[in-house]
Amino acid sequence: MFRISENQWRAFEASQVRRFVTLQANRLESSYPESVTSQFNDDRARFEQAIELWIDEAATFGVHGEDDVAYYLDCLFEIGFDFAKNDQWSSEILRRRDIDGTAKMDLIWQRLHPQARVEQTE
Repeated sequence: MFRISENQWRAFEASQVRRFVTLQANRLESSYPESVTSQFNDDRARFEQAIELWIDEAATFGVHGEDDVAYYLDCLFEIGFDFAKNDQWSSEILRRRDIDGTAKMDLIWQRLHPQARVEQTE
């Protein structure tokens, strides 16, 4: 039987997180170039560190799946970098305990992009 040591598993997880952070950094730079430039002044390392912190922040609200975290990152740029911490409608959704992370992000995304909901149901 093949066994993976705990250290090997941690290294694998770390490489997966690194891959996801790089993918999201590229995507966000492409989707929100002005915001990324104004916030991070072309400092890619600082930008990727912020993404890692935002991933951890998303997890505190039960947002874990890659697609859900990607939506969470989009919301930071579309609503504001404090969207999860202020008293806006979005933070109320994130604090709900009766729904999972996917449902939370779906509710927020549908409110931000009502046309997307119509397109999905047709």
